[in-house]
Amino acid sequence: MIGTLEIEDGRLRRLWNTSRGNIEFMTKQPLSILTLAFVAFTSLHTEPTATPPESAANRFIHQADFDTLVAHFEDPSRAEWQKPDAVIASLGPLDGKTVADIGTGTGYFAFPIAKKAAKVIAIDIDQRFLDYIRHKKTDAENRR
Repeated sequence: MIGTLEIEDGRLRRLWNTSRGNIEFMTKQPLSILTLAFVAFTSLHTEPTATPPESAANRFIHQADFDTLVAHFEDPSRAEWQKPDAVIASLGPLDGKTVADIGTGTGYFAFPIAKKAAKVIAIDIDQRFLDYIRHKKTDAENRR
């Protein structure tokens, strides 16, 4: 299942969720249909390859419970090694632009980027993270 959320003008709204098969959205988005067709076509015509061993990061994500993942992703010490301000600055001016945060997780980058860009599309394959972002956004709005 892949779900997407869109943050526009400080508001979070759902775009689509493949588990619900929102065909209306896809028919209005020719690029989405072309991308889906390309992915389907290439997956049918590729040679099978050996599966590489799972990385330590993937093992952690697949074995940890959700609360542990959130604590890990939201750990304040993450800023020391990931330097989010430098990463976001490296994107250049974001005024009026749409940014896709693919694999958004807890929205660690999506929320700061939303302060600078016109729109952020937060994408994750794990619905729990999209729900977490929705609650995080609602909580922030209620504190204003």
